[in-house]
Formats: sequence, structure tokens, C-alpha cells
Amino acid sequence: MKAIAYREHGNASVLQLYERVSRPKLWKDGQVLIRVMASSLNPCDFKLRRTPLPSLVWTPLPKIPGEDIAGIVVEVRHSRMSSSTSSSHNNNNVFRVGDRVAAMMPILGSRFGAHAEYAVVHESMIAKLPPADEEGDHPKRTISFVEAASLPLVSLTTLQAFSKLTQQQGSRSRRRTEGKTKILIHAGAGGVGTFAIQYAKKVLHMYVATTASIQKAHFLKELGADLVIDYRTTDFQSIIQDYDVVFDTMSWAYEDQTLASH
Repeated sequence: MKAIAYREHGNASVLQLYERVSRPKLWKDGQVLIRVMASSLNPCDFKLRRTPLPSLVWTPLPKIPGEDIAGIVVEVRHSRMSSSTSSSHNNNNVFRVGDRVAAMMPILGSRFGAHAEYAVVHESMIAKLPPADEEGDHPKRTISFVEAASLPLVSLTTLQAFSKLTQQQGSRSRRRTEGKTKILIHAGAGGVGTFAIQYAKKVLHMYVATTASIQKAHFLKELGADLVIDYRTTDFQSIIQDYDVVFDTMSWAYEDQTLASH
């Protein structure tokens, strides 16, 4: 198969296209082989490429970078999920050849990554996509492979950060504006921020404020932001008061100010 990989750490010049790379194999139960139709790039990819990690962290070379993929299932090894749910008629977690899926690969500990024609992923890190559009007067709504490949890392980051909030939502008294919990999301125009805005607004039904450049304000309001603060011209501390939650994706830059405004 073809793949992009690097044999040494450095800038983007160390990346090379390899025409004949061995296709990954299924070694363990629960693994799924996916034909990659789209993959995405995250900051951790170029950070790991640029900087060798301490020897305590296993980072084998050569390395195919990337974690987020979307594609089509071409092979499945015995599914642990299917064996545990076979009697319940619940097939949501059972993957079959031909399924359209999105998945996240491990960041560390493997030479294989997303930027290749095939990838092996454990079934616990895979989600089914809606089937492709069907012909007819009322085709089903679907999602493209490119769109799906942009989701795994940013969505899991958001869901993990919001897990306690989701559990507590509605279970304890909070300060509210128009009946909604108020959240500030820093760096709303980033990958995590754009997903977090939509999740906070459309799933948790929160009042959402975010920081971004003025050029991104219209886009972020379309995603669901109620208030966009131009971080270049406005000190968010002068506006954000008495909020319930802060999702700070830039803690290294704004930690003191965020804690002071919370």
C-alpha cells in the first residue's frame, strides 16, 4: 500500500511518500481493517514529528503519522463486542465488511497511522457512519468521509472534558441566564473549539460564549455561539462574569485570567 511516513524527527521535509508499505494485519480479536478514504491532521501529529519523546515513551520509527480516519471496513477479526451482545439483538457495535466508519488510532506505541491506504483499529475506537445517500425522492442524510475524518480526536477530547458536566447537568443548582448554563469556550475557531461549541449548544443546551478573531465571528455564530469576543481587541475578563463553566483549550496562555473570571 501507499503511505506517508518519516524515518527521523524534524520539520515537514522528513515526510516521504512510500509506494510499497506492508499492509497492516489483524493480530488480535476485536481488530478491524479499514480502507482509508480520508484522514486528517492534528497538532499532535506535527508536534510528535518535530520532537522526539523521552525514551520512556515508545515511539517507533519509521512512523506513519495521523490518528483520525474515515473509510470502509474490509476485514474483521472475531468481535468481542458482537459476542457480548449477540443475545440482545443490539448490533450497534458490530462492524461488518462494507460498513462506512470513522475511527481514531493510538497516538503512541505504533508505527502505523492514518495517512495510509489501510489502517487497523480496535473496534472500541470505531463508530459507524450513516449509509451513503440513496436515490429517490427522499434520500437519507449522510456525512462525507472528509467530514467524518475531521471528528474523532476533537470529539473525544470534548466528550471526555465534558463528561462530568454532562452527568451533573440538571442535577444541581447553577447560576443561569434565561434558564441556560453559561459556558466560556476559549479558542472557539480551533478544531476542538468548533466541536465544543456545537456540543454545548445543541446537545447540552447551554449559553455559549467564545474567544476568537473578529473574522471568525459569523462562522462561530452559525455553529451556535451566542457571544464571540475578539481576543485581539477585547479583554474577555471585562465581559465574562459569573459564568458556570470554562472550557480552556489554551490553559498555558490564559489560565490565570480564566480562573480569575470564573
